[in-house]
Amino acid sequence: MVEFFLTMIGLFIGIAFFLYIGRRLQNRMNKRMTMGIAISYFTAGIVCMLLSFFIPSLFPLLFCGFPVAVCGILSVVRVHMTIDF
Repeated sequence: MVEFFLTMIGLFIGIAFFLYIGRRLQNRMNKRMTMGIAISYFTAGIVCMLLSFFIPSLFPLLFCGFPVAVCGILSVVRVHMTIDF
């Protein structure tokens, strides 16, 4: 039951940040800053997953970190496809 709620929280956070990155791209914000934001929350998802692997009592955190990391990498790809350095 806890895993289900953590997965839903992770999906909510991931989708919210994915939409936030899309809004920044639509408003023609600084793309380097947007790429930094996308990479930072991809990294946050990876850190959540690593913590859950190394600290056994935090294993349910894996269910929250995985959706955030997946949405993070999708945002990095989305920014990379529209970037013009």
